[in-house]
Amino acid sequence: PSSADGFYLKGTILMGMRQFSEAEAEFAHALELAPDHSATMNDLAVLLMEQGRNAEARALLERALEIRPDDELARGNLESLGPP
Repeated sequence: PSSADGFYLKGTILMGMRQFSEAEAEFAHALELAPDHSATMNDLAVLLMEQGRNAEARALLERALEIRPDDELARGNLESLGPP
């Protein structure tokens, strides 16, 4: 992949295969190319939550909601984390 969307898609495939560290690296590349890529922030947050890295996940979800306040997925994921 040479675009943020390509790295994002590769990351989602790797995440589905439970290759979390590889998926995280692909998501990081996507965010380097497009720091406001909200889909990447959402999926990376879910990956981090799966690993118990809730503080990092919360920060990503809050950032995603700053960019897209109407993002229902980010809001639901943030609510599932409970209060800080």
